[in-house]
Amino acid sequence: MDLLPYDLVHHLVQFLPRTDLKTIAKAASERLELSNWKLVAEHHLKERYLLTVDVYIPYEHEFQTAAKRRKLEEGEKASDEKEMVLVLVQRRSFIRGSAYRWDFKRMKYASLGDVRIHSRGWIDRKQHRPCDVQKMLPILSLPVATRADSFVKSSFCVDNISSSRDIDLAMKMAEAVQKTFAKINVWTSAVGTHPRANSFIRDYINHQAFLEDMRFSCGVFPRGRLPEDKIVSLFKERRTTPLTMHLPAETPSYPKIQEILEHWKNSDGYVAGHKELVMYANIWPILRREWQNDHGYLAHPTKRSSLRFSNRGFEIVKFEPWHLPVNSDWIDSVIENWKKSDGFFVFKGNHDIQVRMKDEEWDKLVDKYGPTTRSKPDFLPAIRHPSRFGSLQIRKDRRHRPGSAIEIKRRFLTDAGLGILTSKWEKSSGEFVVDVNQHKLKKIEIRMDPDTFRYTFYNINGQCEAFVGHPKENVRLMVKEIGPIYRFAVVPIDTEEVDDWNLDLLFGSE
Repeated sequence: MDLLPYDLVHHLVQFLPRTDLKTIAKAASERLELSNWKLVAEHHLKERYLLTVDVYIPYEHEFQTAAKRRKLEEGEKASDEKEMVLVLVQRRSFIRGSAYRWDFKRMKYASLGDVRIHSRGWIDRKQHRPCDVQKMLPILSLPVATRADSFVKSSFCVDNISSSRDIDLAMKMAEAVQKTFAKINVWTSAVGTHPRANSFIRDYINHQAFLEDMRFSCGVFPRGRLPEDKIVSLFKERRTTPLTMHLPAETPSYPKIQEILEHWKNSDGYVAGHKELVMYANIWPILRREWQNDHGYLAHPTKRSSLRFSNRGFEIVKFEPWHLPVNSDWIDSVIENWKKSDGFFVFKGNHDIQVRMKDEEWDKLVDKYGPTTRSKPDFLPAIRHPSRFGSLQIRKDRRHRPGSAIEIKRRFLTDAGLGILTSKWEKSSGEFVVDVNQHKLKKIEIRMDPDTFRYTFYNINGQCEAFVGHPKENVRLMVKEIGPIYRFAVVPIDTEEVDDWNLDLLFGSE
């Protein structure tokens, strides 16, 4: 293996992902006898690139125009009988990431990143060039970039295809691609009715080892044509990567749904490969009749995973304690632990949870934390956090009885309130954002009107952050915008780690 010739090493390495190439290049650099491996690995790391392909299927009256344009540009004899499409192929470097038009050369180093086939929408006629479909098939059959190769998931999309001619043409190109894309989106009314479209769906489900997200929209499977056996098979094998499937709006037969549930119940409850099946099926009758459950969660006997149900379908998630019926004592422990924490989460990283309990357990909560009001009989009074910057809201959920929902409500601060908060922090030692009744917190979360927020946000490593300086200049208050929430956290400053001081950024301008 050490003294393999260069050509043989090149043949072996061309099938390896970039992560393996980096490992080979690093390991071979330390041994002289592996010089061929080092040279080939570094060559592939430098030369490999991604292709982004956009194929536009023109209207029938545009075929003749496209053929004439191709004749003028390439000097070839154009034929109106050729199947012509408008194509834009861009090359993207793994190293630099910049995209530019591909020259259709050095194809052996190319791999597909994103492919889109469509017949509607705006395109740049100066960028898209006419191309014969037969010449596009070798390009569409190139290897697909894997997760180990690319920084994004590879995707294949058939979008807004309606006429029979366009569907045949789109499926002809779709059948040429390798079945290793991570994301598949087919948006056409042909789903469920067109034989080639149905065959394409079945083939991809058979090659689901590489698949992570599969969506079929705008179509309806007639009764009996939904590939139910293929769908059931997805729940019979372990996966190490997540899988999400969105099927057309057709309810699968109850026996098949029951088969999925029974198989999952008898499995080992493995959850590392998250699975979600969105099929718009009304499965609540099955839950109530066969499983005596209308809560929305069905815990696995091993307590390793749970099935989460909704009106869209179901998915396999990690097991949590509230997936089983709870009592008032468990709710009490959640409230006490929340009070001792910073108040960001109700339980284990969840901002809200939905629990199942009996009516008598709800009555115990009302006796302890109530009473409820006549206008809001399903809501307990808000439970304030010791920091006074958040509260816990417990309510009875009428949608899936018997059940209750617990969620966090953040305190809303005005501009004046924010000024008081930062002023108190600047006058203190700066170690804690809040020091109320011996409850000391180094970070808090609040709600504010973004139009009245007084500090300037900077884009740092893709995150919006603002900073408030402290008079002692050894700490600063960092503010992060997380959706509608603002998180304030005390961050120490290590002067030895700062190479280029930006005092305005760190402490604000005078």
